[in-house]
Amino acid sequence: EIYTLSLHDALPIFACGAEGAIFKTADGGLTWTKIDTHITYDLFSVDYVNTGIAVISGEMGTILTSIDDGISWITIDTNIEHDLKAIYYDLSTPMVWSVSSNGEVLKSADLVTWTTIWTAPAGLLTVSVMADPLGRAVLVGGVNGKIYKSTNGITFAETTTPAQGTTLGVSSISKEHYSTGYTTFACGDGGLVLITTNSGNTWTQIDISYEGLEPALYSISRVDDPSNVWFAVGSDGTLVRGAGTSGTVCSTALINGSFMTIDAQFGAAPGTKVDRKSTRLNS
Repeated sequence: EIYTLSLHDALPIFACGAEGAIFKTADGGLTWTKIDTHITYDLFSVDYVNTGIAVISGEMGTILTSIDDGISWITIDTNIEHDLKAIYYDLSTPMVWSVSSNGEVLKSADLVTWTTIWTAPAGLLTVSVMADPLGRAVLVGGVNGKIYKSTNGITFAETTTPAQGTTLGVSSISKEHYSTGYTTFACGDGGLVLITTNSGNTWTQIDISYEGLEPALYSISRVDDPSNVWFAVGSDGTLVRGAGTSGTVCSTALINGSFMTIDAQFGAAPGTKVDRKSTRLNS
């Protein structure tokens, strides 16, 4: 299974997933090459920036880094024994962030030395960084509908979301690598979609109800322009399209499985499985 891709308008693109699987394409997804790192842990998240740097996080504190477009990889000892569910490279700082299923927030300025700077009361599933009037804001989200924010990269405070105290997990906060605005989106279990227009201080829920469906949503992304068009994908082939505070389920069951990752700029929502014999992604 493939859990995530580094979708963007730059090449190469990386995909990673179960049992250490890493794939790379340099032609927009027509052909894929399998990368052998001898890692057997599941890999949950990947981020790539067009300076040649790629970062991957996974099971049992696993972090892999590459500075040469994925030709060679270094395995990092993070001293973390929990799954690192998400990783994000902030170009502006620069700083790399990762979060764990145990609530740990890690950061690194050099890709080698990693520091746990804070631990949330419960597990975390996603991390992103966006513009803020004070500079840059780090946003992390996880179980029980919680989203936390930091403007100094050291201390975090809980933000206000309609999902606080529920059993809904926040699985994705849209990546804002190049945005200078204060609007971003989040999604999660039970068809949860949230929007913030003040750099994550407060969040409003977006209704995407469709024939009683409440799909688990795994990834959300917005177009980086004033229209704030966004897309979210999830279980049973669910694809949701929205603009601002409105959203509509466009389709379900497009694939025999789930969509795990989407990027609105790239315009693709890949599926979850890889044909290991041909190393081509099935969607």
